[in-house]
Amino acid sequence: LEEEELPAQNLPNGFRYLPKTAQDIEIWFPILHGPNGEDGSIQGFFKLIRKPFVGSGILGSAIGMDKIAMKAAFNAAGLPQGAYETARIDQITNPISRTLLINKLEERLGYPCFIKPANLGSSVGITKAYNCKELEEGLKLACSFDERIVIEKHIKGRELECAVLGKKKMKTSVVGEIKHSSDWYDYNTKYSPGQSHTLIPASLPKKIS
Repeated sequence: LEEEELPAQNLPNGFRYLPKTAQDIEIWFPILHGPNGEDGSIQGFFKLIRKPFVGSGILGSAIGMDKIAMKAAFNAAGLPQGAYETARIDQITNPISRTLLINKLEERLGYPCFIKPANLGSSVGITKAYNCKELEEGLKLACSFDERIVIEKHIKGRELECAVLGKKKMKTSVVGEIKHSSDWYDYNTKYSPGQSHTLIPASLPKKIS
């Protein structure tokens, strides 16, 4: 819709209209972060206006953003992953069901464990819990960002990353390693100067790479 067709004050919050110059853009390069930027929403919009864009499509973006859907896809593909459980907001907001949930998480995952909103990035809303009190607070924090929560068993390991490019013909980048001195790779560590650095390539045996 063009702006003059429907006054902005009568529109609900959210997408309103495209600028008239949008059709002049030959290819879109989405560098948006988080919900609506990397979860398939804007990718679906590009599909609707029939314009080419860079990056993953709707399905790949959605699965990559949704941690619960991603883990289900990993399970279906037989890929190994750490132990995890999922929870819904109603299980956390109700005191009785929250106690039952915490007991189950303590039994199946133990401490420390990570509590994460299912659909968010940059470590926002994530807690590393070392005890029952921190677990309960982490669950409440996570469900303030999302109605679906994932809780993961802590695995002591290294932060390794690798890019995959292409579709039918795929190629990979070298493996990089993120080094940091904080307890875990949280928001402040990611975005504060001097808190982390990346080694490219990572120091790995050739077979592992």
